[in-house]
Amino acid sequence: MVYESYPVKNMLLISPYFAPMAVIGAKRALNLSRHLPRYGWRPVILASEATRERVDLELNHLIGQDAVISRTYRRPRPGQVLPPSKDVSHALPPQQVKQPSLSLLERITGWQTRYLSPFDREWVEVKHATREGIRLGRLHQVEAVSVSVDPWSALMTASRVSQALKVPLVVDFRDPWSLHSGKSKLRPPPTLSFLKWYERKIFARAAKVILNTSSCEQAYRDRDGQLFPTDRFTFIRNAFDASMFGVWQPPRPLQDRPFELTYFGQFRKFVRPDALFAGLAHLISTRTLTPEQFRLVMISPLDGYGKEAAQRFQIEAFID
Repeated sequence: MVYESYPVKNMLLISPYFAPMAVIGAKRALNLSRHLPRYGWRPVILASEATRERVDLELNHLIGQDAVISRTYRRPRPGQVLPPSKDVSHALPPQQVKQPSLSLLERITGWQTRYLSPFDREWVEVKHATREGIRLGRLHQVEAVSVSVDPWSALMTASRVSQALKVPLVVDFRDPWSLHSGKSKLRPPPTLSFLKWYERKIFARAAKVILNTSSCEQAYRDRDGQLFPTDRFTFIRNAFDASMFGVWQPPRPLQDRPFELTYFGQFRKFVRPDALFAGLAHLISTRTLTPEQFRLVMISPLDGYGKEAAQRFQIEAFID
């Protein structure tokens, strides 16, 4: 995509997750990068190679032609081998629900081990990614830095890069956690307090903070609005972009196979599937459906809490 109605300026977009990674964390940054040129900004993207994530190379054709991409957010690993490129949505046969195991800590407190520390697994890359961001910013003479969060550690990277380059910082929260009534309970109070403190520190530096819903924006205004200018917060919804889709053809014959409802996301102790599972149980009961006619396909692990809800609503046999 090339737009000539505006003078072109370069924006450094920092997003460890980016296409062709077939993970939900890559979607918002991809959407933003596709639409920046419409407003006169060429995206210079600092992303990671997919060393742990699934990939789908069909996503590559959705990246704007004028985007500049450097996949150097993570340090290179000797002998690094990328995952095989294929249509990941049908790369593996559906797996039946297995009994997940919960740690003793999670059974007692609800806290998950990976959320005990305020630092995510990308934190070890911050120093390297900061150097790469500064290098890219100077090379392309960027006039702003934007960051897609989470991972939370990318905030540290973007803040340091924008300070070094002396350009405005735009923080885009694709999935803010610190004020989510359910997700915030996954972290111990000291960890959550640190994250809230660091958020405010970043908000003080940012030229703009973008949330993902109007209610989320209002929640941050209610908590921090008195600390910052009234125009500091705004929101952009996680929206469907029809331009990313062509004419759809079924990947396999539709006859003699179940109707599949695909769920992208993950349930947790405080982010429960009860309402969804109750609705599916009602659908299954009123339509007298069998597992051969209807399947719920989870694009995420089903943890112990989701497993318990599936048992309670008697829909285990319908879940892949």
